[in-house]
Amino acid sequence: MSRIVRAALATLGCAVLLSAPLTSTASTASPAPSPTTTAAAHASDDGVAPIIVLLDTSGSMNDDDGAGTVKLRGAKNAVRDIVRTLSSTTVFGLRTYPATGGCDGGKFVRPPAPLTNDYGDNSASSVLGDVEAITAGGNTPTGEALRALADELTAGGYTAATIVLVSDGESTCSTPPCDVAKELVAEGFAVTIPTVGFRTSATGADELACVAAATGGVNLEAGDSAELAEHLDSLIRAQLEVTVRYDPTPMPGGSTKITAVIAHKGGEDAKDVRVALTLADADDPADRRAAIPPIVRIGNIPAGRVVERTWTVGTGPRSSPETTVFTVGAWGTNATRVTTQGKYTPSEPSYSTDELGELFAGVSSERPLIIFGDSFSSGEGAGDYFTNIEQVSFSCHRTDSTYLGKVFAPDMMRIVACSGAETDGLTMPSDRAKVSQITELNSFGFVPGAGALTFGGNDIGFKEVVVSCVSTSTCGDDDFRARKLEEAAALTDTLSTTYLQAWSALNTPELRAQRDGAYVPLVVLPYPKLTHDPTRGRCVPWFTPEETAFADQLVARLNQSVSEGVARAQRLGYSVFYASDVEDAFRPDNTVCASEQTRHANGLLSDGPLARSESFHPTASGYVSETDAIIRWSRTQQAWTKPGPLVTDDMIRAYSAQPDPVEIVWPTRYDIREQLGGLTITQGGALAPTGSGLAPGTPVTTTIYSEPVVLGTLIVDEDGEINGTLSVPADVPAGRHTLVISALSADGEYIERHVPVSVVFPTPWWVWGALSLSGALLLGAVVLALIGTVARRRSAGEPGSP
Repeated sequence: MSRIVRAALATLGCAVLLSAPLTSTASTASPAPSPTTTAAAHASDDGVAPIIVLLDTSGSMNDDDGAGTVKLRGAKNAVRDIVRTLSSTTVFGLRTYPATGGCDGGKFVRPPAPLTNDYGDNSASSVLGDVEAITAGGNTPTGEALRALADELTAGGYTAATIVLVSDGESTCSTPPCDVAKELVAEGFAVTIPTVGFRTSATGADELACVAAATGGVNLEAGDSAELAEHLDSLIRAQLEVTVRYDPTPMPGGSTKITAVIAHKGGEDAKDVRVALTLADADDPADRRAAIPPIVRIGNIPAGRVVERTWTVGTGPRSSPETTVFTVGAWGTNATRVTTQGKYTPSEPSYSTDELGELFAGVSSERPLIIFGDSFSSGEGAGDYFTNIEQVSFSCHRTDSTYLGKVFAPDMMRIVACSGAETDGLTMPSDRAKVSQITELNSFGFVPGAGALTFGGNDIGFKEVVVSCVSTSTCGDDDFRARKLEEAAALTDTLSTTYLQAWSALNTPELRAQRDGAYVPLVVLPYPKLTHDPTRGRCVPWFTPEETAFADQLVARLNQSVSEGVARAQRLGYSVFYASDVEDAFRPDNTVCASEQTRHANGLLSDGPLARSESFHPTASGYVSETDAIIRWSRTQQAWTKPGPLVTDDMIRAYSAQPDPVEIVWPTRYDIREQLGGLTITQGGALAPTGSGLAPGTPVTTTIYSEPVVLGTLIVDEDGEINGTLSVPADVPAGRHTLVISALSADGEYIERHVPVSVVFPTPWWVWGALSLSGALLLGAVVLALIGTVARRRSAGEPGSP
């Protein structure tokens, strides 16, 4: 689509701008012109593919249809039914052949154009009159008709079309129809020709089948006028088909994904398509609940297009998994509702290595998994840490109860991660480790089978954040929060380089030679969100709603930098992967905000010698939840057999270069030698939407979430513009929200923009400057961000660092 919606909010004034052209400043461009009746108005630049009915009106169409109706009468009735119900934005045309009774290419009864609601030439009533005036007689020049129609469409600026060919007999002129169809495809004209044989001969049926097959269309047979009407309806009207992808046996105590796949099988564009998901207890179908969000608006879906939408839903408690049935429905303003159902029953995994995807297929006791990183990789919080590791402090807190320890035996993993490590710990010694993590790897003298890591939390000072939010007043300071968010956003370059170094250390030419040239992947984990979704309010007893929202946003921003760093490494050709499912491994029911019995992450600990460092880290069960997420994610990944062409051995050597290996002594059971900016509005304030390039007479709706509150609907004026003021209710809870703005562009595309906002009390502590959102996404959704906060003081012990 050549237009987008831009949303900008200025605080206090809080104006929302909707504009069509892609630009970072407010636009005064006029709305797109309405479609006209000429083909040139729908040139290829607009991406319009008209639907044309090409109707055989040879003499044999005066015969009986086998059910007492003249064929031509039945065909007219079928076309009239279509015209009466076509969408006003569908570019529709009707052409008959022959025009003179001989072997000519036919003529347009009605050139391609949208129907109008007036009384002009393009009105439905006018077209119905033209259809009624059609007569039959003469030859069947099907090949000539296809060629003439395609030439006229091309001359009119079209590069694509759907031509519904209806014929009751084989071609009686010199141009073979199937040859023409093949020529059109070879010439680059994007044509699909579904065909309907109307009581035709065997030879005629073969001709039509060949035409359809050559252009990717379907071939149907109509035995009478009723079947003809049914077939035309199926080929021209919008028709949706919905299927689902999901895991029927997801892991309990977490979440699973349900993906709706919506395919448009009809002719005209499906308008304003929506898809909904509802769930229910299999033992009590009346106990229904809606997914969040319950309905997703997709917009227009062109013929032949397939779109997908995914929900993440909880799988219930691990202790008592229940079967859930769900229904996915899809419909549009011109497409009837279709549904499909499924059910899932959570099931505990066996934690066999067979359950992992192919990324970990190379891991064995001879080729272990190497775990680099910080405390979220060393296993901090799980207990049972290794002791007496020479040149590495006990305070690194390494344990085989870290993630994937439930799958791999101790001799199949080697942990070089260290609690408290920053990214430079990969290549440099620290106060806890006298050697770098790569140097320690090099000292082992074995060949890695894969790698995994978390890095970045200590680089932005996780410890400082937790201490500030739990123990001091700093977390309530806007400057502190802004600084931490900026530090997280600025980490992408460092993380990307870190991933290249870790991957290169696993794939030196010498190591690959021992693997028969094979490369192994590096799996980068995001940081799990330790608090519940901010829409649930206070994280008892640790954080206020505002602090909960800030913690959520900070982890989300850090993970965004992590994923961007992985994406950069992948673009360079390195087989580095982002295990996205880990981010929500503890949600919705097992975060630090849950009861002590169900949480999978420590809150603020005060008892025991390790309490300070283990606070706000996963527990042993939390690392199992992360393992569940890794298993689920890994099943969707494919391993790379080799890196991209940009990756050379010289680059690998440069990134993995370390001092000479040193001997690390492991007199423990772990010794395998023996066995990864914001907007603010006020409660009771106002929004002032403006915009252009929208469809006249259509609504522009603004809704604020978390609990959905429709702020109002403004109607686009005849110039495609909106102006008005909407009030923000005084009782909208303070904290993080999303402003959702939905509209129709002038060319009929459904547009939805998600604008992250913070709602603060009427006298806010700070006012952020205006944020302008622009982009080329048709249905993109922006990560919810930035919160308003309320300061709170609490005295507590100092938590440890990751």
